[in-house]
Amino acid sequence: MNSTLAKRIIRNIYKNIKSYISIIIISCIAVLFYTGLEANYHYLANRANKEMNDSNIADNYVTVNSYDSTDTLNLENDLIYDSTQGKYIESPIKYEVEDVEERFYSDAYYEERQVFLIASKPSNKMNVPAEITEGDYNDVTGVLISEAYAKRRKINVGDTIPFTIKASISDFYYDSVISAYLETHVKEGKENIYVSSEFTIDFRVSGFMKHAEAVGRRASNPGVLYMSSLCLKTSLMNLIADTYELDDTTAHTINAAILSADIYNQYLIRGGNLSAIRKYFSSKEKNNLLLATPMEELPTLSILLVDIENTKSISYTFPIIFYVCAVLIVAVTIMKEIDNEEANIGLLNALGIEKWRIALHYSCSTITCVLLGGLIGLIFGPIFIPWMMNLKYDALYSLVETKSVLYYPSYFVIFVVFISVA
Repeated sequence: MNSTLAKRIIRNIYKNIKSYISIIIISCIAVLFYTGLEANYHYLANRANKEMNDSNIADNYVTVNSYDSTDTLNLENDLIYDSTQGKYIESPIKYEVEDVEERFYSDAYYEERQVFLIASKPSNKMNVPAEITEGDYNDVTGVLISEAYAKRRKINVGDTIPFTIKASISDFYYDSVISAYLETHVKEGKENIYVSSEFTIDFRVSGFMKHAEAVGRRASNPGVLYMSSLCLKTSLMNLIADTYELDDTTAHTINAAILSADIYNQYLIRGGNLSAIRKYFSSKEKNNLLLATPMEELPTLSILLVDIENTKSISYTFPIIFYVCAVLIVAVTIMKEIDNEEANIGLLNALGIEKWRIALHYSCSTITCVLLGGLIGLIFGPIFIPWMMNLKYDALYSLVETKSVLYYPSYFVIFVVFISVA
């Protein structure tokens, strides 16, 4: 009896070879899409997380129109201004702030293309470059520019580039006597830039970087120009010396004032309750708050985070639909084959072969095809689809590389479920 069924299996496979190949292909595609799209989601999310972790990105960003040295202390210690008492008291609402750092943040332009200028305190640990891809960096003269922006603008390491900063030099240091002095001591061929709403300053690019605030590669995406506050102050002193005829006393006075100035206009906050933080600023006698935003609303990073969420949704919805279609197609193919074999089934019954053996005969070949196709999809899905989609992401985003985990337990679970259902 066993030899009869074995011969029938061989004849059946040869006769219905196209049907069995289609079952293998359908099973392969079904498992391949699920495992591949989920692997793609994990890989993109892992790259984004590594970029943010390596940059040590802050959770919230508070931009002010004037620096107040008490803000950092008050936010870290949950203090709020009480106008009736005329002093700071403990806030009834906790700010939930773990740490605060200060930096200068401004729009700048090169050839009318926007870049975000960041001048960070040398001691800052948050929102630092995730990776220096070329060149080097030091606190005094180092100026890094986001790699994608530099490539688009054809900027090379070592180039000296003029950036127009949308701020006034007097915002860093203002003195009416100095202002009057400078107005009458402008060098020939130069303009009085001290009280202008913008000024252009040359920076020598010392290296390229990847930074969590500059993940976009699109032509419209702004770049990031990163330096220490000391480097920015030094560049400002050089610009003033190049623009005005200064005697030694005035030059020393201006330089000392700029070096000691608190030029910061943005607080980087680890943790934090933005609603409570906004109430802190509104309670002040002079509310210096311009904008308070979470990390998820940073210009280019927000696009990446939305893309990750969309990728996650697609990794579940699309494969499930395809799974159902694949199971139905396999079921229809098997039923059609059984209908075609109705006469042979009757013959096998007449020969006295048990019904369970006949059922096993027709299901064995199908299960083998489903198993083979699913196994192929399980092996190649997490490799092929992330590789293919990564070509797209590398064109859209500038992210640090990370080792991907090819196989997750969920892949094997869904593989077993598909085989069982099919």
